[in-house]
Order: sequence, then structure tokens, then C-alpha cells
Amino acid sequence: MVQHNRAASSDSAVDPFKILSSSQHLSPLSDANRKSLAEIAVVRHFETGDEIIPQAELVDSFYVVASGRVKMLKAMPNGRQVVLSLFGPGQLFGTVDAIGRQPSRGSLVALTDEVLCLEIKRGPLFELLERHADLATRLLVALTPHFAECKNCIVELACLRIEARLARLLMKLATSAGYEKDGELFVPIALSRQDLADMTGTTIETCIRIMSRWNKDGVVETRGDGFTVHDPAQLGRLSAG
Repeated sequence: MVQHNRAASSDSAVDPFKILSSSQHLSPLSDANRKSLAEIAVVRHFETGDEIIPQAELVDSFYVVASGRVKMLKAMPNGRQVVLSLFGPGQLFGTVDAIGRQPSRGSLVALTDEVLCLEIKRGPLFELLERHADLATRLLVALTPHFAECKNCIVELACLRIEARLARLLMKLATSAGYEKDGELFVPIALSRQDLADMTGTTIETCIRIMSRWNKDGVVETRGDGFTVHDPAQLGRLSAG
């Protein structure tokens, strides 16, 4: 997989402090904390298919997504790739592995064109934490939800039925990126049947069959520019397994 990225730490059109302030995941931080992090942040631009963090490579940075979306792929022993998670604006990825300087448990790849991220390098971050004890405490609180993120993804793949996994994925995307359009819940994330199959650990044939049935039953309708959830309550019931 190609790895292209353009560092732009001096990009005058990008305000790292504003990006950090808009992230709900970093809400425990104070404005002073965010200003300190903004000073060490490096702006990165990626294009569709760019590999940001390769699987099994030691991770030295974590990232905050400003725009676009990033997917986390995991190569399985049978040769298949499974999409473990998607990350959109305001979300963080690489946090757990970066802090522990551990090999990445998956490959982080730009899903959409013109992905913009802030890169927080481990070395400068630790130097900053030594000088600001309150930042260390607040950042720990902010990052705690990420510690179990990948583990939860793997548990879902192992324990939930395929329909429940697919419904839970669509519910998660709807919650994080959906908005009301023409009186219904629209999610502007275009995913192919193969994408959905990869993200739920199933075959494309199974995914096509389930999505076709849900479309016929008036639960979810996919379009070229995303998907519409016609019946959120029913999708929620399906996600329970």
C-alpha cells in the first residue's frame, strides 16, 4: 500500500488549536492544554489509499482527524483484511499504541480524499507531559475510552451474529455522522458492499443479501453518496443481536 503524506506544519490555513478544541474526545482538556498540544502538532494531508500507519510498525505518533475519514484494517491469518473501525472529524487514532510505542494492531489508511490530520509525536508529547502535570491527568481521562476500542471490535467480530454486527456498524456511523435530511436520518458516508463486508467480517454475498432485505423492509437504503436510515428503532433492535 502506498504511503504518501504531506507535512504542512506551517500551513497558515489550518489552526491546530481550533481542531483540538472542536474534538469532543479531547473535551477534558483545558484551553491551556490545547494550546500546548497545538504547539507540537504537525498538520498532515493524505489522499485516498495512503497508508498513515502500517500494521505491525512501531507507532511513534497519534493523530486527530480534522476532515475526511480514516479506516483501520487488520490482515487476518487467512489472508483477508477486516476493517476494524472508521475515524472521522474530531476522532483520534493510534493513541494506545503511540503512548506505549507498540506495534500497530492494524493498518490505518485514508478512506476519503483530502484527509487532514494533526500528528502528535510521542517524544514532544512526553516532554510536554513532564512540564505540565495537569495535562497528563486530563489527557489520560480523554484517552481512557480508546484503551478498549480495538478489543471491543474484535469481541464483536467473534461473538455477534452477522446481522447484528452490520446493524451495529450502521448505527455507529449514523450516531457519529448522521443528520436529518428530508425528514429522515442520512449518513453521508459512501461504503460499497465490499466495504461493509470487510468491516463486519463476512462475505460480500451475505452483505448484499442482508442489505437488500433491509432495503425491501424499509430499514436502510443505500445510495451513491451515503445511506438513509428509514427505521432507526428497528435497526437498533437488530443491532442487539
